[in-house]
Amino acid sequence: MSKITPYAHIKCNGNANDISGNDNHGTVYGASLTDDRFGHPNSAYNFDGTDDYIELPHVLSGANRFTIVCWVKTTQQTSGSFRYTDPVILGTGQLTGISADFLITNYNGNFAWLDEFYTSRVSHDTGEFIADGMWHQLIVVRNGENLYFYLDGVNVGENSTGSNTVRDSPIYLGHSDGTLYYDGMIDDVRIYNQPLTPTQVDYIYTMTKRKYGRR
Repeated sequence: MSKITPYAHIKCNGNANDISGNDNHGTVYGASLTDDRFGHPNSAYNFDGTDDYIELPHVLSGANRFTIVCWVKTTQQTSGSFRYTDPVILGTGQLTGISADFLITNYNGNFAWLDEFYTSRVSHDTGEFIADGMWHQLIVVRNGENLYFYLDGVNVGENSTGSNTVRDSPIYLGHSDGTLYYDGMIDDVRIYNQPLTPTQVDYIYTMTKRKYGRR
């Protein structure tokens, strides 16, 4: 298989710098370094659920074909008063109204998604519980108007969305405008400016699992 190169890769080893070579470095607001899934110190970020987040540049502005990969560990089981206020693992900033935003969320402990790429909001709860205190890999693939969701390398759902591209916005880890804060850990964030195939998704999970293990 040819090499799959992310457009941004925040490995979280001592800092929130992008190691892809594209200088999409993150700015940390409160999140603290902690042990990663391999037990290495200062190699993942912990978010306190109160005011911690990390801001990345506008790496997906204008895109409608992309892939997001991240590893998470949490026991948080909560939801907002509306789906667009649920605790955010990764997403864009939000504007009022329908404004081409997207969010990967922790909805009552489940891996979930919300976007505004159409004339109304599209929300999707995979029904897959991730708040078990174990490390899990989350992947969302957007290929135009099609969405694909993967948990630990397994396809756990698909949905349709609109044709609008992502608006010009930073990418946030742990929070977005008007949402609850995420309480848990995030590691090894990768953003690709292409939709990965199922074979590529499996490769990335297998490679990462072999390197780090899940615990």
